[in-house]
Amino acid sequence: ANVVDDHLMEISHVLRGAEWISSLPIHVMLYKYFSWEPPVFAHLPLLVDETNRTKLSKRRADTSIQFFRDEGYLPEALINAVSLITFKPKSKVELFTREELIESFNLTGIHTSNAGVSLRKFGWYNKMHLDRLISDDMLRGGLVSELEELLSQTDYY
Repeated sequence: ANVVDDHLMEISHVLRGAEWISSLPIHVMLYKYFSWEPPVFAHLPLLVDETNRTKLSKRRADTSIQFFRDEGYLPEALINAVSLITFKPKSKVELFTREELIESFNLTGIHTSNAGVSLRKFGWYNKMHLDRLISDDMLRGGLVSELEELLSQTDYY
């Protein structure tokens, strides 16, 4: 079904987790059977716990996006952290804006081994992105508004 959906939606690139590598020959065969041009396929490294190397699961509370939101992580920090543990950018810079990451991204830079997730490192990225927001007058105003909105949804405000 996903082969037909991807073809009908004119999907040009399919990026998915490494656990799907074994299904690639079947998908390519289906494209050939239907005489369709297959998209570019790329398999991304799995995100694994840095300490025990087990795959992170969306079903674990401490690895969900909502968990990180509730803990105060900035989306930019998470995107930065996950990006740099899964691919090698063109530069050696560690702190990127979303636009800089997009500019730096290349499929050939994707790591072939699983990516160890360190909450300590995620915290460092969050601190660095918060420091950037606080030091920029224009960005600081947006941060204050966002914090006020979050606080208004709690019992503390």
